[in-house]
Amino acid sequence: MAEHVSSDAADYPTRPDAEAERAFASARAKRVVTGKRRLAPEKQVQADIVSNLQLLGFVVSSFSQARASMQTEGIPDIYAAHPGWRVAFWCEVKAGKNDLTPAQVAWADVHRRSGIEVIAAWSWSDVYDYLTTTEGVPLR
Repeated sequence: MAEHVSSDAADYPTRPDAEAERAFASARAKRVVTGKRRLAPEKQVQADIVSNLQLLGFVVSSFSQARASMQTEGIPDIYAAHPGWRVAFWCEVKAGKNDLTPAQVAWADVHRRSGIEVIAAWSWSDVYDYLTTTEGVPLR
C-alpha cells in the first residue's frame, strides 16, 4: 500500500538550499538581543533555537509562560514540526545550571512513552545534535 503524503508536505524543502544554509550558519554565530536590552539567559537560548529552527523551515510554536499562567504544569517551551522531513518534537529550554523540574520530567516521561519526542536543550547545539543524530536530518 502506498504511503499517503499530504500536498502540504511538498511545500517544505527536504534539504535547505545554499542561501538558507549560509543564513543558518550566520545565525548560529550571532548573540540574540532585542533592542538595547539583553534577553534573560533562558529566553536568549530559546530565541536562538526558535530562529535556527525557522531558518530550516520548521513551524515553531512557543509555550513558555510566566509562572502564574493557566498553562499545564511541565509543558515544554517549544513545539517544532517540519512536514517535509516528517520530524516533530517538543523542546524544554534550559540555561546555565538550571535543570528540569519534577513536573517537566513527568510530562516528558508520559509523552515519550506515548511515542512523542521530547528533548531538553541548553543550547542550539543540543537541538542540532538531536536533529542530525536521532532524526537523521541532512544538515551536515
